[in-house]
Amino acid sequence: MRVVPGADAAEVAITVLDPWQSRGVGILLHACLHRCAASNRVRRFFYDVSEDNPRFLHHLRDLGARRGPSERHVVRLEMPVYGKSSRVPRDTAAGRRFYGVMRRLESAPPA
Repeated sequence: MRVVPGADAAEVAITVLDPWQSRGVGILLHACLHRCAASNRVRRFFYDVSEDNPRFLHHLRDLGARRGPSERHVVRLEMPVYGKSSRVPRDTAAGRRFYGVMRRLESAPPA
């Protein structure tokens, strides 16, 4: 996550290596970024996602991301930061999964 000082937005990049895909690592990292961002007064995330990654594009759209301009096979998306599970939209399967991970993070003891 990259934050410009004084800004309420951040750019996000998440990379999950192939052996770790489909194991929940990406959604856990994503949820942790949301909680961290909210605690630092970040309100919006921007993502630049390759058109070759339809799974993550779908995930972000299901969580309320809005598509911006595309350039050279890269899609720009903007999404609100969900600092609390109660703010996560749950009308899609991705939203319900993300909500569940956020709930578990909220109930976890402090590190």
